[in-house]
Amino acid sequence: MKIIITGHTRGIGKGLFDYFSKQNEVTGFSKSTGYNIEDPTIQDTIISASNDADIFINNAYSENNQIILGKKWFEKNKNRKSLIINIGSIANEFQKYYQDFEKTNDLSKYVKDKLDLTQLSWEINFSNNYAKSILICPGIVDTELAEYGIPEYYAQFKEKGILISVNQVVDIVVYALDNYKSSVFIPTVYIFNNIK
Repeated sequence: MKIIITGHTRGIGKGLFDYFSKQNEVTGFSKSTGYNIEDPTIQDTIISASNDADIFINNAYSENNQIILGKKWFEKNKNRKSLIINIGSIANEFQKYYQDFEKTNDLSKYVKDKLDLTQLSWEINFSNNYAKSILICPGIVDTELAEYGIPEYYAQFKEKGILISVNQVVDIVVYALDNYKSSVFIPTVYIFNNIK
């Protein structure tokens, strides 16, 4: 398979890149390698590279640019059998249980963007029979983004031993993809931290 991954040098993206690179042709695009998805010309470069890809993993987050990239991918690929895997978040669900979550961490933009990504995934799935989307929404994952973005929750979850590992997210993506290939389609997966 030919796979394109954004944000492939750290966190979930690196885990996915490392896993899929073992048996597939994988190309990664990350800010650290000169591909900042905030730049519209970089977005177009990434979309051009994905023209004949089987799977596009839309992992890199940069405000609404992850959504813009997803929309550009869909416009280019909607008339062929292809798959986008959007890496979302359960932040919108998480804030229901921890009322101070969004206020404390100024995550309102992040939450809105991830909700918009969820909406995009559903629009892709209901709009045609060719291109499809799998949306993976993990809770707090043991990554630098979580450690520095939501330090107090990261520390609490780490102390309780309930952070989700990158490998657990990779396993869920692989599971959803394996089911997709066998014609059982799982469009959305939520991965909650096991809060006891």
